[in-house]
Amino acid sequence: YLNTPPRPDEFFAMLQEHLMRVEPDDLEEQMEELRLFKKLMVLRIAMSDNAETLPLMKISDSLTWLAEAIIRELIILAWKQTELKFGHPENCSVRDPGFAIIAYGKLGGIELGYNSDLDMVFIRDEDESVTVGDNPCPSALFYQRLVQRFLHLSTTRMVGGVLYDLDMRLRPDGDSGLLITDIAGYEHYQTERAWTWEHQALVRARPIAGSKRVIDRFNAVRDKVLRTPRDLVKLKTDVVEMREKMKKHLDKSNDRYFDLKQSRGGMVDIEFIAQYLMLR
Repeated sequence: YLNTPPRPDEFFAMLQEHLMRVEPDDLEEQMEELRLFKKLMVLRIAMSDNAETLPLMKISDSLTWLAEAIIRELIILAWKQTELKFGHPENCSVRDPGFAIIAYGKLGGIELGYNSDLDMVFIRDEDESVTVGDNPCPSALFYQRLVQRFLHLSTTRMVGGVLYDLDMRLRPDGDSGLLITDIAGYEHYQTERAWTWEHQALVRARPIAGSKRVIDRFNAVRDKVLRTPRDLVKLKTDVVEMREKMKKHLDKSNDRYFDLKQSRGGMVDIEFIAQYLMLR
């Protein structure tokens, strides 16, 4: 038990079993159980790490699969609560919700650490209808409320702490943009307005949950954007400028210490070179 973390498909089944002991209407207790489950699983992964029964790369894999299982459960809880208030978009259900979650950063790269936050972007269908239910609203409003509920479930500090800190700054227009973007708007932003560093981030992006049709559309957009012919001089200039800006603000090295992540020749330099070559 302590030498081998669960397999990717086991995390979600174990979480579902864990939540069966909680009353379906007791939201606060469900939130606490999610936090307890995460702590138990992280302890189990850490014991495997300490025993050196798995290489570091597999440890980060396990932390990523755990996060994905919890995200899938958060979608279910957020959907049910939002549906109770507003109904649901036509032809959508908790099994096929009409939106997708796109993982960026360490979550997208399958390289989570013990204290990593989750970089993600929410993308929905171009559905401009109203919901089906006693209190109908525009589908776009439904999805905004759904994402707000998802954020609340994850980031609210309770006795068990915060589940995960979520970072959504990579969505179109960053902090000033909508919490969830329709796929047509996302494609227009990526092809017409996104900065080079946003295309660098897209290199590690991958869908982790949601409707297959939205996931397929995202994959097509990502493929198109990454294959776009580029001005090689501008590409090199943009990548170097962003790297220098990051180094200036984040490099903690000095005369005695080398910052393995941010110093010249460190991990981020290697990442930027790989992203530059892929975009080129």
